[in-house]
Amino acid sequence: MDVSPYAQGEDNELLTKLVIKPFLTSILNDPDSLQDIQFVSSSAVKRKPHTYKVTLFYRAKNGFGALMGYQQTFIIGHEGSGAGLEDWHVSL
Repeated sequence: MDVSPYAQGEDNELLTKLVIKPFLTSILNDPDSLQDIQFVSSSAVKRKPHTYKVTLFYRAKNGFGALMGYQQTFIIGHEGSGAGLEDWHVSL
């Protein structure tokens, strides 16, 4: 998969759905409540090749069960020489 989160359009959507969404659902209090994921912005991280900051807006339930809106920035990086999803890594 040869996509760049720094590019605009379909690459951002694809990377969000296939890389960031699984990471996000793994850290949420109620993964099934995740909705309205929207791409906000992305930028390259200086001095770190193939590393990007991606900001998303989403809604999910908090620890008290209330549906809340969040805007969060993720750091994603591509490591290795492969073109598969397993070469992308996400962190907060």
